[in-house]
Amino acid sequence: MRRAIEISKLGEFTTSPNPNVGCVIVNNNIIVGEGWHEQSGKNHAEINALIMAGDKAKGGTAYITLEPCNYFGKTPPCCNALVKAGIHRVIVSNIDPNPKVSGNGVSYLRKCGISVVTGILSKESKQYNKGFFKRMKTGLP
Repeated sequence: MRRAIEISKLGEFTTSPNPNVGCVIVNNNIIVGEGWHEQSGKNHAEINALIMAGDKAKGGTAYITLEPCNYFGKTPPCCNALVKAGIHRVIVSNIDPNPKVSGNGVSYLRKCGISVVTGILSKESKQYNKGFFKRMKTGLP
């Protein structure tokens, strides 16, 4: 998760109004894919990591700094891509405060048989998305 947090920072000035998100995919204790959300409207972190991992994602674990989306916006749902890739476990740092996602992504993954753990390094991860969390909770920039 520390690596996912580290790479999430790479989108610091290009993802607004979306959050900074990092994803690391591990299989057999080897990092097989990494990705971050690079720019609003483009692939999310999970998709970039899955592209890098290719077939090596199957049976792996995804470490993601924010709950994966489960709805169609400018891009398709990341949850669907994780399931399709054969990810077996997802470790999430923070539940997404966006009401469109908040808990729904985790719930969907669990319904699909994927083991999900939340709250890992939550405080550390959240500090890179203070504005996003505030905006989602208060409606203020």
